Amino acid sequence: MYKNDKIGLDDYFKRLLQNSTSENDTDIDSDDLYKQKESYDEEFKKNKSDRYRKDTIRKNNLARWVMWVVSIYLLLIFLLMFIIIFMFCKPLSDAVIITLLGTTTINVLGLMYIVLKGYFKN
Repeated sequence: MYKNDKIGLDDYFKRLLQNSTSENDTDIDSDDLYKQKESYDEEFKKNKSDRYRKDTIRKNNLARWVMWVVSIYLLLIFLLMFIIIFMFCKPLSDAVIITLLGTTTINVLGLMYIVLKGYFKN
């Protein structure tokens, strides 16, 4: 091996397997290399599957959380506008309505963008 030669585990196992199947093989444990490789592959697949399953569960929970937070926020803004207009019989000025709707829209879209973009990286 050279100093700057960087190899992964797959390459390392391939080289070990190639070296162990040579005609001059006197190592009695050379068959264990095949078992180690199979064990490594099985463990890798299991860990990868577990990671994807856990990520899917987390993404589903996060999507539900965002849905509820946005829905509740919109409901609160609607109730606030309803209370001000109908309970106090004060019509809201255009500037107030524009400000409420603008900030609500920015908050809803910003929350969804920040949270979901951070989790669904592709």
